[in-house]
Amino acid sequence: MHPKADFFIGLCLVAFSTIGYSIADRLRDVERGLGAGDWPKMILTVLLVLGAILAGHGYYQYRQYREKPSQSESAEQFEHGELRNIAVLVVCVAIYIRLVAVLGFILLTPFFLFALMRIFGLRQWVKMGVISVVATAVIYVLFNNYLLVLLPRFRLF
Repeated sequence: MHPKADFFIGLCLVAFSTIGYSIADRLRDVERGLGAGDWPKMILTVLLVLGAILAGHGYYQYRQYREKPSQSESAEQFEHGELRNIAVLVVCVAIYIRLVAVLGFILLTPFFLFALMRIFGLRQWVKMGVISVVATAVIYVLFNNYLLVLLPRFRLF
């Protein structure tokens, strides 16, 4: 995208997340677990930080772009194989969404993460396997024990 567009989109994300946070802050709190406003506040905080980073990066790129204009970069130019990787990613996500209700989070997610790493070019098999299993375990413990969010379980039989 053009740096100027990144800058303004980042500012819009910051404004949106600030307004959303103030609305979520008015929601009721609970004694244990996530209240009605806690999950939106976490997401909006991350959105605020990412929007600020995008705006800052867009501003920095726009300053460099104005100082020395280089060859025009088109948004339609993709490197060889990127469109195929995007299509495979969409198919993998669709399959994951369909199967996670049947096979469960713990059983299916390591294979899904492994496939994503393979799609995006990682070729170190042992590292991919360890990351997949550890990430699944950390996500499961975090959501199940601390955020009190139930994840899909195996229910084939």
